[in-house]
Amino acid sequence: MYFSRANYPGVVKLRKLPDSAPKNHGAGFRIFHPMRETDVGGSTGLDLVESMPAVFGEVTPAMNQCMRIELAERTGRE
Repeated sequence: MYFSRANYPGVVKLRKLPDSAPKNHGAGFRIFHPMRETDVGGSTGLDLVESMPAVFGEVTPAMNQCMRIELAERTGRE
């Protein structure tokens, strides 16, 4: 299944999708967020780098629904 802005089913349906996947198949997701060249050119660079772990933090709950292990936030250098 592929979702976009046009056919986004909502959070409730997205949360149920991993459970509906066949048990002998994997379930996963991929995020693609395009940025306009003007947005990239107008950034400091640091804000782009800082946005990567921020996005990862936002999608971690969804990733945990898809995997056999649970990702936890690090609290320091480990």
